[in-house]
Amino acid sequence: MKNLSTTQQYFLCILKKNGKISSLEMEKTTCLAASAVVELLMEDVLAFDGKKLSVQAPLPEEKSYLRQVYDVVEKKQPVKFENVIEYFCSTLQINISTG
Repeated sequence: MKNLSTTQQYFLCILKKNGKISSLEMEKTTCLAASAVVELLMEDVLAFDGKKLSVQAPLPEEKSYLRQVYDVVEKKQPVKFENVIEYFCSTLQINISTG
């Protein structure tokens, strides 16, 4: 069996029994977004200069579940860490509410 990344494990932990994430628990969504960014930093896909994020390598195929975060950084780079988290959280909240 393949080992899950920290982001994947956290996602499974915050899912409710019905397989959804509560749109009222913003701190969980924020942590999920931050985990995705940190995972990309640890894989040297993103770079952080102390203020802003930028893409430094293509997204590996095995990290395709992080595509949304990668695309936001790629399109807006250099971009503040906080802006990526806010964008990702608002997008996820919209998907949860309408999903």
